[in-house]
Amino acid sequence: MAEAALQALLDRAAIQDVLTRYARGVDRRDLALVRSCFTAGATYDGSLAHGTIADALAALPVALERYTRTFHFLGNQTIDVTGDAAKSETYCLAHHEIRGGGRNVVAIRYEDALVRCDDGAWRIRGRVVHREWTTAEKEDR
Repeated sequence: MAEAALQALLDRAAIQDVLTRYARGVDRRDLALVRSCFTAGATYDGSLAHGTIADALAALPVALERYTRTFHFLGNQTIDVTGDAAKSETYCLAHHEIRGGGRNVVAIRYEDALVRCDDGAWRIRGRVVHREWTTAEKEDR
């Protein structure tokens, strides 16, 4: 019983690490780090693409060109693990500093399906990105 509870905690921590690593990869514009969070054939449905993670990764540098920097802050999170598969929902406030002035904040919900891969690492095999709302601020000068 204690061993199963310990494994559940370890799995949850590993999944949280994947989700945090994704946010860090986007904010640092590190496509290899972002890619490491997903299985090779992962599906992706969001503002970047409707298809695969390869489609989203191809669109990401173009989307990030609009911003001088971004800051993804992860909040509420649910993680349900069943053996070698898991589902999670993560709230995120994505702050964007717009090139040329101004800022916006986008409230996002990430719905992820994850899998424990052959190497033991957890990765996202499917992601749906829900944009809940956006605020925009003009730069004060």
